[in-house]
Amino acid sequence: MGERKIERKMVNTAEDELTSLLRQSRRARGVKQKELANRAGISQASISKVENDPTDASYSTLRKIVETGLGGELELAIKL
Repeated sequence: MGERKIERKMVNTAEDELTSLLRQSRRARGVKQKELANRAGISQASISKVENDPTDASYSTLRKIVETGLGGELELAIKL
């Protein structure tokens, strides 16, 4: 029998996209996690946790990071 190749597709979840966007936004502004934490009024450990696994991050924490810490605007969308 012939050998069968199995291809793996990378599936980006909403969480993967969020972590990537947060990290890229912070780095694009040349801001370290500690500095972002100070700006947002949360701990550096919280920034790290959200950048690595935002599953349990509250909306208010995300908003502090994006709006207060990075000077951006947090927008959410639901597509049906």
